[in-house]
Amino acid sequence: MLGFLGAAQEGRYGTASHYMQFSPRDPVEKRKILASQLRELLEGGFAREGEISNRPEGSHSDDLADNEEKVGVIQTAGEVDVVLTRIVDKEAGPIWLFSTPLVARIPDLHRNVGLTTFEEMLPDVLVEKQFFGVALWKWSLALILVPAMLGGMYLFLRLVRLILRLVGHDPGPRLAKAAFGPIGWIVVIAVDWMVMKRIGLPLLVRYNYARVLGVAAIATVLWLAMRAVDLMVESARKKASLLDHTLVVSMSGLTGQVSKGF
Repeated sequence: MLGFLGAAQEGRYGTASHYMQFSPRDPVEKRKILASQLRELLEGGFAREGEISNRPEGSHSDDLADNEEKVGVIQTAGEVDVVLTRIVDKEAGPIWLFSTPLVARIPDLHRNVGLTTFEEMLPDVLVEKQFFGVALWKWSLALILVPAMLGGMYLFLRLVRLILRLVGHDPGPRLAKAAFGPIGWIVVIAVDWMVMKRIGLPLLVRYNYARVLGVAAIATVLWLAMRAVDLMVESARKKASLLDHTLVVSMSGLTGQVSKGF
């Protein structure tokens, strides 16, 4: 999968076609065309089913033969299984290829692929111009999406705070400030990932993008946890101060630091 996608994304369709199972009689140009079409199908509608095994013999987790492996589906008019076949090549030895039945269906499946209604409304330069295999309009969307969502989240939280004030419950500026950062970023990460999946990023770009977002999500959850600890410690300090519990006030800060450490 990674070998095919890496070559296809760089436009090396001759190399990419070596990862597909062809008849010896198929001409080179036909192989390149089918490799290009398969890339478009995978980028437009591939859905993985679990983790793709990196074991030479495959995972053997499905009901297929030992030399076959289902790695996901292509979602077009229906769902088409993406099956790899393990063959023994004279030069390379045992290798995995996109199976003959899948390769045979590529032309028919590709006829359903075209510009979306949204793309037809955009200037040609934004659709046709590409950087690293990604259309210019997708790069533009990625650049404006995060700041636009952060701005929207900020306005939304300000509106919520205003409504709470009107009904007689003001959460206070510290609570609003504590919540905005991590909660805003959690929403941004979730929405950003859903949008990036929908616009058809190249699979390798999507794979690496998902890993970056995963790290960001973990960091954001930890950030939210530390903010929650800060608020609980401050609340405990205020209550202890009102009761003149000096020791509790002193210990609360230490407790908060220890909690963050864990």
